[in-house]
Amino acid sequence: MQGNYRHATKWFNILITRVPTDPGVLSRLGQIFNKDDDETQAFHFHLESYRYYPVNLDVISWLGVWYVKSELYEKAIQFFERASQIQPQEVKWKLMVTSCYRRMGNYQKALEYYEEIHAQYPENLECLRYLVAICKDLGHHYDNYQKKLAKLERANAARTQQNMNNGGALTRIGGGMNEEHGAPMQQQQQQLQQQPPPQQQRQQQSQQQHSERQQERQQREPESRQMAPPSHHSNVSPTKNQIASAQAERDDVGFDDADLDDLLPDTE
Repeated sequence: MQGNYRHATKWFNILITRVPTDPGVLSRLGQIFNKDDDETQAFHFHLESYRYYPVNLDVISWLGVWYVKSELYEKAIQFFERASQIQPQEVKWKLMVTSCYRRMGNYQKALEYYEEIHAQYPENLECLRYLVAICKDLGHHYDNYQKKLAKLERANAARTQQNMNNGGALTRIGGGMNEEHGAPMQQQQQQLQQQPPPQQQRQQQSQQQHSERQQERQQREPESRQMAPPSHHSNVSPTKNQIASAQAERDDVGFDDADLDDLLPDTE
């Protein structure tokens, strides 16, 4: 497979000598280098593509994610804000901007952004979840957001169950028609119904990984820390270290503002 990438790179490099400022060729070269695990060259060509055509959302999202993974959050914010200007109705760009402020430790700014997003998108589950979490960390009231979140999660669960039931009814109706053709459609539909939706699968995987990490931490922790008595100062305002610790815990659960992989363009 790597040989194919090398071969493609050779011809794209020849092409780029003819059209050195073509943003499509530059971005394609960046994608090839990215697949070949050469992030330095991938970043270079994506950035060059953006320089000549700064409205390609695939390129913008790739650069934003690259800066997040490199922990250069101020630079990442610039690209996600640019994407939000191009697609003002797409909430994920706003969530990624807020994610950068949260990762930088600017929790007050992140809270303000989440509140603005919630006002615009009151049914966005991800925003509500982080509003509850950040309000808890900062010692703010969160009961109102918690009630909204619980109500929205119940509504989504009921909607998912209804869709599954409707799918089952359609399977039963069409089962007789498929039998005469020998097609096992009913079994296929039942298997699909039994599979959890992609988001639930990701959550289950994240929870499993989180449990494994918790076990590893407990094994590494000294005995004295495990036997330490619980603190009774629940009314004391959280320190920065406590907030950062809570933040790291949420990240371990896989509960992020947006899935970085979902933002990356499909370049197959």
